[in-house]
Amino acid sequence: MNVLPKLVKPYYSLDETFDRLKRMGAELNKVQDIQLLAQERKIELSILCNEHITLLNTKYVIPVKIKWPEFCDNYNVAGLVNFDIYDSGEISELFGGLEREEWLSCDMTLDQTFSDVSCETKEQFAASFHSIDVSSEILIISPINNASVETVGQNVNFFGSDWLLTSKTCALPKKLTVVEVNGERYCVCRHVKGNPLSKGVSFHEEKKKRVTQLFPVLTEDSFLISDYVVTKEEIETFEQTYLGIKHDVNVAKEIVVPIGKLQQREEALKELIEEIGLERLIPMKRIGVWAELTKRDPDLFPFRGKPKDAMVKTFFGESKLISFKRGR
Repeated sequence: MNVLPKLVKPYYSLDETFDRLKRMGAELNKVQDIQLLAQERKIELSILCNEHITLLNTKYVIPVKIKWPEFCDNYNVAGLVNFDIYDSGEISELFGGLEREEWLSCDMTLDQTFSDVSCETKEQFAASFHSIDVSSEILIISPINNASVETVGQNVNFFGSDWLLTSKTCALPKKLTVVEVNGERYCVCRHVKGNPLSKGVSFHEEKKKRVTQLFPVLTEDSFLISDYVVTKEEIETFEQTYLGIKHDVNVAKEIVVPIGKLQQREEALKELIEEIGLERLIPMKRIGVWAELTKRDPDLFPFRGKPKDAMVKTFFGESKLISFKRGR
């Protein structure tokens, strides 16, 4: 191949990534092979944040479990769901939400807007998976007429009917899929148009002036292939590492830093080391130190959210000022 096709978009779908890597010489048979590479930590997937996804700040959410009676199913909820408060078109969406096991309660004050607790954007973008966050606290919502006499909790209005709300600490903490955007961590939820899940829901006394909404949370096994993308930098790193394709001239312009800018970055890192000290910086790992430098000069150190980001790895790999343990 005389001319190496240039990666010009910030991210690519799994189909596009599959076609690209196959053309570059990777022995791949189907699109799902990209997910297999991700499981083996050879390539990192990101989530495509668009109108189908809702990102909720982890500061405001608690996992919720709806404890339905054993006799109950989605079409036998008499007395538990008040369908007088729903339009006919909302019912199917409501049932679709009820079928999901994983829910989140998002709690905010009346003077907050939804944008204060979520990450809203008009443009779709790729977000890297920060971690699988763990929550030991969970809210249990169960029908009052199905609760035992010993159960102590708070009466709540749920789907227009009376339910009982209790809180407990889980022996097995709940795992939540979390992404990081601009230094904040967000739980990934499926967007529900009009959110009928929250209609007729009142968790708190009015004097506390708080509002609660419910959201179906996405877990790892509920993501669709279309939810995933691979960033330009991640494709370049994979091709360099596993296919022997050099991008230092042909494609990866972000990785090759002009000498002037490289010297500026070295000076900024040197000043940070003198101010904070290596003993505090090294435990922060590469991405943490880069984030600290981003706060000081976002033009010189553009935001990077992935620990394996090629720009971050290249800079610290060539710097003689600080060294990290392998994998950090």
